[in-house]
Amino acid sequence: MRYQIAIRPDAKLDVKRILETDRESGIRIANWLQSIREDQGILDRLSDEGFDDGEIDVKSIQCLQRKCLNVWRVKITGTDKWVPYRILYVFDHSKHIYHVLRVVARKDYNYKMNDPITEGCINAIRKLGIPDLPRG
Repeated sequence: MRYQIAIRPDAKLDVKRILETDRESGIRIANWLQSIREDQGILDRLSDEGFDDGEIDVKSIQCLQRKCLNVWRVKITGTDKWVPYRILYVFDHSKHIYHVLRVVARKDYNYKMNDPITEGCINAIRKLGIPDLPRG
């Protein structure tokens, strides 16, 4: 099974802003997003809770998972210094596509349902028509 990644306009804008204010982090984020496009090994692991290969750390966003929305975050760690931003994405399991929704500063996101970032992610998911996860 082949996975794909799509970068949503809000996420592209986030990366552009990060490049302007924190160039080093912005470059690491942009490079990572580019490098995974053809890395099926990593794409296969982006929905594995707790996956950590020393370069990235993957976790589900629990407030959204409880609402049956398959939303995750990646933290770029690396050996020298972690990036203080989180890459938020939804996995469309019906089409095997990861949609990067936002790239946000950790300090600016509280992972709660009433957070404007969460609300924006939900709106984007609905516009994309991504089906909810089955209740289990």
